[in-house]
Amino acid sequence: MNSLRGIGIVLLVLGLLAFVVPIPHSEDHSLKIGDAKVEVQTESSQKLPPVVGIVLLARFGASSRIAQDLERSQSWDLLLWWLVPPLP
Repeated sequence: MNSLRGIGIVLLVLGLLAFVVPIPHSEDHSLKIGDAKVEVQTESSQKLPPVVGIVLLARFGASSRIAQDLERSQSWDLLLWWLVPPLP
């Protein structure tokens, strides 16, 4: 169960960081005509869409709930259901 809690904590941290930390991105553009070469490098940083943070936080909530249920019942069926939900 400690590994499941660890996964939950990682998801919590990633979910919170998704709202705050921008991800840097750079692109290189070049144009070569004969012996002349022109290069331009652009840099930008963008935050992840809010839905990414929401999904990560929801997974944290689900994993912590599952960890609690597994501690109480010691049933691995619940863990398997969470990983592979039944088909409708």
